[in-house]
Amino acid sequence: MKYKFLDNTNHFIDYLLKTFLKEKKILVDMTCGNGYDSLRVLKNAPNYEKLYLYDIQIKAIENTRSILESYAYKNCIYLNKSHDDLSDIGENIDFAIYNLGYLPGADKNLVTRLDTTMSSIQQLLIRLNHGAIIMITTYPGHEEGSLEDGKIYDYLKSLDQKIFNVIKLEFINQMNKPCKTYILEKRSEDDGEKSNL
Repeated sequence: MKYKFLDNTNHFIDYLLKTFLKEKKILVDMTCGNGYDSLRVLKNAPNYEKLYLYDIQIKAIENTRSILESYAYKNCIYLNKSHDDLSDIGENIDFAIYNLGYLPGADKNLVTRLDTTMSSIQQLLIRLNHGAIIMITTYPGHEEGSLEDGKIYDYLKSLDQKIFNVIKLEFINQMNKPCKTYILEKRSEDDGEKSNL
């Protein structure tokens, strides 16, 4: 079977992670779920110093800890709380990833919520180092996911292009409201633009 690069957004995201994460130090998984995104991030971040991991469900924290410890990853800080509480992170951030929606294999009624997701993103933006990357995957196929996606799109679209670069990845010829991924980069100081963020 031939490899199909564009049949799944994960293929493209994996490719981007290999590029983005080489020199990143302070990483955050804002929705650690079952730990697979955390593992993907760490495998592509050879120079990381810390990974903070958020989830409100203790099952998600336990699942993620089990996976990462099986690979002997160190300096992982597990936070069983909402991702809109950044009080445990003492440093500015180089990379963050959100995989919104519900925990696979768990109660589908327990989903990320528009209010806390937006609060989290807004707080995160002022904690980013220059050159930092945020990746946000939304799932508009369910009601709360559709609300999240619409609000995130409107918010990211409004950001100052002198400070942030933002792109959106989505399948435009697929049925059933496929997921979308937004990628945000805080522009580097040497871009010639000044910012207060």
